[in-house]
Amino acid sequence: MKHICLLFIFLISILSSCQQNKTSINIKHSADYSVQFDDLRNTNLGLAKLAHLVTDSTILLYYYDHESHNLIIRDILHPSFKEKIDLNPIIDRTNIESFFLPTILSRDSILLISKDNVILFESKGTVITEEKIEKTERYKLYSNSFTPCIYNNGYVYCKKYYTEIPLIDERSLLELFSKSIDIGFSINNTLIDSQFNIGVFPTEYTRTFYYDFFPTRCVNNLGQLIYSFGADNNLYIFDKDNFNKKVAAKSKFYAKPSAFPLDKIRDLGFVRKYTTTEFKYLSIVYDPYYNRYYRLVKHHTKFLTNKGTIKKPIEAPWSIMILDENFQLLDEIIMDPLKYSYGKIIPTKLGLLIANQPLPNSKEITFSLFDLPL
Repeated sequence: MKHICLLFIFLISILSSCQQNKTSINIKHSADYSVQFDDLRNTNLGLAKLAHLVTDSTILLYYYDHESHNLIIRDILHPSFKEKIDLNPIIDRTNIESFFLPTILSRDSILLISKDNVILFESKGTVITEEKIEKTERYKLYSNSFTPCIYNNGYVYCKKYYTEIPLIDERSLLELFSKSIDIGFSINNTLIDSQFNIGVFPTEYTRTFYYDFFPTRCVNNLGQLIYSFGADNNLYIFDKDNFNKKVAAKSKFYAKPSAFPLDKIRDLGFVRKYTTTEFKYLSIVYDPYYNRYYRLVKHHTKFLTNKGTIKKPIEAPWSIMILDENFQLLDEIIMDPLKYSYGKIIPTKLGLLIANQPLPNSKEITFSLFDLPL
């Protein structure tokens, strides 16, 4: 009996210790911001088009208008700020892809990648340098707000898009997901150099299709590239083109996604149901101000609402995993999908900006600012 009592006391002490060591973050709404995009035709789609650049005094939002060939820029902190950069002189000399978003590296330099060239130019349109991309295989480069080109400490990383590998069988699945994910190159003064391949898909992706073509990634304060895949609980860390390690970062709401049948890939109704209902890790975002990570998670959900209508993808429940600098889970916070959108979150020195769900037919995009204390 004495041994049983001692065992009971020991277990209680362990449980108590675990409770004391558990970290919980008290997320607090502190402010609201809004920006007007008169040229943005649909704010519901606009969040997928918007990229951002955070500086000491500005939080720039921008997108590329493919009809006018203008780069449209706004500042969240200064609503009256409106700027257009005419890219027509640059477009005339190159062939920009319709799915490529130019990347503002700083207020004085913009990166544009065409079908075959990398172009670095000033905001006034003056070309700083132009280099040809050396390709040993057939692919295009892709950049949008979820998988943008990333610039960090003299290096640029851009997503490859293998358009000429049709997914029709297990052989093509193996071929596509055995390819490298990104191309990286260094920018030294006016020279674009040191081109290399980086990033690989998890082995499971070469055997099972999850309708996940575009992993997300971020760069931390050490210059490491962190990859997050929609159906994988792990994060993958690379030092430039060298794989470093993988770390577990599993959501409390994880539900293993079903395999996507390859014969349904052109069935838009099936694609919509799958992408709405299945669990998915949406993105990984690094916060340089707190030296931690946010992993956005879309939960498994039903296809129909309680009223019997088809659920919109933006209505799916979602949460934010908060990971420390060693990728340990600090907390996972459930967000209200009717209020907040996973389409855009921006770490700033003021706190974490999270996009609100756009109002129908509105030209205004609004953000809520949250304090996430240590």
